[in-house]
Amino acid sequence: MQEDDTGDMDHVKSVITAFRIIEHLRESNGCRLTEVANSLGMAKSTAYRHLETLLDMEYVVKEGDVYLLGFRFLELGEHTKTSKTPIEWPNRK
Repeated sequence: MQEDDTGDMDHVKSVITAFRIIEHLRESNGCRLTEVANSLGMAKSTAYRHLETLLDMEYVVKEGDVYLLGFRFLELGEHTKTSKTPIEWPNRK
């Protein structure tokens, strides 16, 4: 098994890539394909495939040529907020 960019053999690289993109969109308040690829040091085709997958799954929306986080994340947050009391939340790393 190959190591991912975190140096860990137990991680799935495509999941790490997707979350790097999601976090970048959050920090940038949305951006274009080229900006995502350049900022994260990945090929445009890789960024495009991930963004389009997230778009199809409704985690990302596209306004013109700008990708933004979608409201689907609010559903996850609301579920997390209402499914457990704060005392039951695991410690964050």
